[in-house]
Amino acid sequence: MVEQIRITLPDGNQTFVRSGMTVKEILAGWGKTKLASTVAAKVNGVPVDLGHVLTGEAAIDLIAAASPEGLSILRH
Repeated sequence: MVEQIRITLPDGNQTFVRSGMTVKEILAGWGKTKLASTVAAKVNGVPVDLGHVLTGEAAIDLIAAASPEGLSILRH
């Protein structure tokens, strides 16, 4: 049986997904247009790569390429 974890999406809505999904997989199902301008994300306030695997309850926020934090990520 696959474990389900609760995810709080950037718009505040919550969903349940299977444990082991990446941030990118979860966000792709939420908003493809928003994902196009996203370079990274914050999971529970900690910056992570879009390939970060989630195994427990989490809140996801986007880091847009045009934001100061996004530009810093792109430059490194």
